[in-house]
Amino acid sequence: MGHAPEEEVLVLRAPKYHSNSIADYQEYEDDKATIALRQQMTDINAWLDTADITCSHPQVDPAHRRLRRIFNNSDFGQGGRLYGGFWQAMSSDERQEHILIEGDCCVELDYGQMSLAILYGLTGTKPPEGDLYDLSAKASQQTIARASRQSSKLSSTAVRYPQRCPRVSVSSYLQGTPSKTSSRLWRESIQQSTHR
Repeated sequence: MGHAPEEEVLVLRAPKYHSNSIADYQEYEDDKATIALRQQMTDINAWLDTADITCSHPQVDPAHRRLRRIFNNSDFGQGGRLYGGFWQAMSSDERQEHILIEGDCCVELDYGQMSLAILYGLTGTKPPEGDLYDLSAKASQQTIARASRQSSKLSSTAVRYPQRCPRVSVSSYLQGTPSKTSSRLWRESIQQSTHR
């Protein structure tokens, strides 16, 4: 028993009430963008429906491969991950052991620090050796040196995708809610760099 072909494949969720809650589904009016996104999902699901994908795991039904795309915070610019494929509930090891695509084994490639590496590539600059999120060797010892790697990742994400930054979370972050030390150090480093 599978999904009905008319089942919605483009889902919009409202903002969560708090971080542990599950967001409600939200109605939306179709426009050119949602119609195009839905067509992409229809094409992907049509391909998956006839694709030569097998799975030997005894507790998995490889016929369950219909995907849907879920967006968050009442915004088609946030989220957009694909959900619903049988392989998503399997561990990495199980996928590699049990799934064949056109008779070939699966592999999972993990590229560390890919977002920053792409940015370096787009500028034609070779990235430095080591952890690109570690600013301690590249910054003032009194400011960023103690900032956490996670703060560095958050900052780089905000630079790359400013339109996707949560409006409330960024302001609370800058006011020190998650970590007063890291946000204070981040603000000080920004102030220092703009006064040079």
